[in-house]
Amino acid sequence: EMPMYSFNTGPPYWEGSKALKNISLPNSLLSVKNFAFYRCDSITEFKLPESLVELGSMAFANCRSIRDLDLPNSLKRINYACFSSCISLEKVKFNDLVEEISEHAFYYCSSLKELDFPDNLEFIGSNAFEKCIKLSSISFPKRLTLISDSAFLDCS
Repeated sequence: EMPMYSFNTGPPYWEGSKALKNISLPNSLLSVKNFAFYRCDSITEFKLPESLVELGSMAFANCRSIRDLDLPNSLKRINYACFSSCISLEKVKFNDLVEEISEHAFYYCSSLKELDFPDNLEFIGSNAFEKCIKLSSISFPKRLTLISDSAFLDCS
């Protein structure tokens, strides 16, 4: 069971853990809160459960060994800097229901190569994909209404 904490009291004990490599999250999990796995550099494998409806700000930021990301169908929003500085992240599989990608969500994911956004995506926040320097292909949906300032700044 994941311990409870709040933004005011700081991240949980495993923040910055070098030993944490694999995460097995329960199918009943609804939310991964702010900074939950921040700077856990060694995480290589994890599966987000289909029950998940919220990923907090910077929940997986600076997890530098994650290569692939498969977002569950229950997730509609990717919060602030959730996966920022995941420098080994090469592939993101968005579910069909994602409507919003918040500011800095994938900032400096320098190994990310292509993006195939889901049809329901309406909003991409500022600097969401800034410094994704290997990004070479992007497929935008027809429903997209706003790409914010600097969303793709310093991309190739």
